[in-house]
Amino acid sequence: MLEIDVSLIPFGFRDAKRSIGKIVIINDGTGTGVAGNYEYSFRKEDKTVISGKIKGVRRDRDVFYFLRDLLNEVLKED
Repeated sequence: MLEIDVSLIPFGFRDAKRSIGKIVIINDGTGTGVAGNYEYSFRKEDKTVISGKIKGVRRDRDVFYFLRDLLNEVLKED
């Protein structure tokens, strides 16, 4: 499982830090050695949840390519 917390740190003051979103990504166990399938959940500051599945994620690529592909998938739905 991957969990990414998106925080706002006003003017760099860490004491004022607050979470404005969270991404949770879970491997659903149905992939292969070459590609994985994942369930995701985006929780926004206003408690809105966007969830879904992304399939065929190449395992030979860096995690940031995975995040890029996931964001592209989610943002095209919006």
